Amino acid sequence: MMDERQVAQIEKLNACHDKMMKSHSYTYLPHIDGLRALAISLVVIFHAFPEVISGGFIGVDVFFVISGYLITGILIKEIQAKTYTLKSFYARRIKRIFPALALVLTVTLLFGWAVLLETEFQQLGKHAAGGGGFIANLVLWQEVGYFDVKSEYKPLLHLWSLGIEEQFYLFWPLLLPFILRWSEKAFNIIVLIAIVSFVLNILIFDRTSSSAFYLPIPRFWELLAGSILVFLHSSSSSFRWAALHIKAPTTQVSSQARASQELQFILALALIMGPALLLNSESAFPSWNALMPILGTVLAIHSGSHSFIGRKLLSNPISIFFGLISYPLYLWHWPLFSFAKIIDPHLERSLLYLTLILVAILLAFITYRFIEKPLRRAAKNPQKNNLIIVAILFLVLSISICGIFIYKGSIASRLNGLAEISRATSDWDFPGDKDAYTQGGAAETILFFGDSFVQQLYPRIKYLAEKYPQKIKTVAFHTSGGCAPVPGINRISKPYCQSHAVQGFIKAASKEVSTIIIGGSWVGLEMRGDYFKVDDPSQQPIDFHSDADWVYENLLSHIQQLKKQGKKIYLVLNPPGGGIANPGAIENRLTASNTLQVKKQPIKTHLERTGKVNNRLIKLANIAQIKIIDPTKWLCRGGECWFTDAFGVPYFKDITHLRASYVGCCVTAFDEIVLTE
Repeated sequence: MMDERQVAQIEKLNACHDKMMKSHSYTYLPHIDGLRALAISLVVIFHAFPEVISGGFIGVDVFFVISGYLITGILIKEIQAKTYTLKSFYARRIKRIFPALALVLTVTLLFGWAVLLETEFQQLGKHAAGGGGFIANLVLWQEVGYFDVKSEYKPLLHLWSLGIEEQFYLFWPLLLPFILRWSEKAFNIIVLIAIVSFVLNILIFDRTSSSAFYLPIPRFWELLAGSILVFLHSSSSSFRWAALHIKAPTTQVSSQARASQELQFILALALIMGPALLLNSESAFPSWNALMPILGTVLAIHSGSHSFIGRKLLSNPISIFFGLISYPLYLWHWPLFSFAKIIDPHLERSLLYLTLILVAILLAFITYRFIEKPLRRAAKNPQKNNLIIVAILFLVLSISICGIFIYKGSIASRLNGLAEISRATSDWDFPGDKDAYTQGGAAETILFFGDSFVQQLYPRIKYLAEKYPQKIKTVAFHTSGGCAPVPGINRISKPYCQSHAVQGFIKAASKEVSTIIIGGSWVGLEMRGDYFKVDDPSQQPIDFHSDADWVYENLLSHIQQLKKQGKKIYLVLNPPGGGIANPGAIENRLTASNTLQVKKQPIKTHLERTGKVNNRLIKLANIAQIKIIDPTKWLCRGGECWFTDAFGVPYFKDITHLRASYVGCCVTAFDEIVLTE
């Protein structure tokens, strides 16, 4: 039961409804702001403490539904009132989205200039330009790959969602007026479009999850779910936006109807919070898993203002406050988290992250109070409003152009003296198995088989092929990043690894292959934690500490079969790496020196990290009577393993992979194998 004051407020809304329909003002729906508060809370807590809400990323999907609902309702109202113009629609979107975005982009670029390495700063410039042009999702999609930078090191990663939303609003205001001409069929048309988008999401996800995540069309069904709700709230003949017209509850409402309203909201909350608590970053998403939070949000919008529980949870002052600042809070929180991680890669998610959340809330409130609200008030003066819109567009365009200059290297970061480190982090040369194939003069073929640790050897083959085209043997690669060349096991996160290993040994057994070089991240094999036995339906991760002998025995068995065929086989041990090998590992970026530092560690440290797995490989090689190639001979001397030369120029591109230029010039261990005498 609502008290008399609440009933009076809703009756007042009803009395004003028809007047507002004529005056272009819109009824405020407090529970929508409450839903925004829930969505931003899920996202922020997930980013700060994923162990608390492992699926909090679904908060973005809640935002999509809300956005589709509100904008579609406004468009329908204006179309029916014959006040709709594209100019007015995009003017509102510019004033709503661009000012806070411009502020965050500016601050992020300035801070990035101070703490980022050159290539990192260039990537930030590209993301800023993409964010200003609302194509950040497409830019990020193009970067996806085995060597893509981790998400927490991309301060503008979160702008992908703005890209999808604004791309939806490039076509929806154009399409909707035509759909409405079919009156009775309009609802069916929108449902059909949503179904097509959802099916594409499923089909594309099965082929490539990153495309289903970042591309707009497989995501449009989420915004269209909100649009569909508008039509369900409307009369099919007039398309009246009935969600604006909240009927005042009276004492005549049956207890059964009230109970139904409560159950609807409880179900809505369960459909949202269930995935938020049960999904995680390894879950298939969006795919089918996005369906529950989308349906939950639709039901929450529908029932939130009528349910007593919904009003208490969503329409209270605290929820409304966080709903009002949800957009700037979304913009601010991720750059703060990302820069904290960049400055200190070993950062623990503790008191500092709580502090950063409070800082993000403060910045969001300041942005809302002193930028968003004043600009909204300025809309009452048409001449001033037009001037503001032009100024905002000019500002965002300027930031985007600045981002392009940064991306092109025309604007250097403060740490530009460490340019060699930046070059190292992007120094990789593997064109793929097909293009890495090198045709030699001899009939025999050398097969390089493994993961990215084998891919990193290609630059030396390329160098030898260019220098000794008459002496090079035919060289083929069979590789897959993150997949150990071991049959009988598979990875939860990379289910194609089993096939990769099986096909590799099939290729190795072919007549033309005389020599096989097998290598991989053997430490990664034991440390990644998601390898499981192929015939294990539970996919229980293998415990390499207590029960791993069978894995290496399986590898040994396949190697022995090749040996019986007369093949020459070399097994490459795990190279040094880890820790300070990463050229980008700088202790304090705020006070970092602009000079290169020599990096090395005692060989004892390397042996402690890799000794156990390398000893297993050496034992296997001795049994099979095959040769071992030990990378310590390239990188270690005088009791120390060097990660840079004596001048601080890095040998590595990241924490474990060697840079292409170093391999091309200096890794000679394979020369006598691939060259004829």
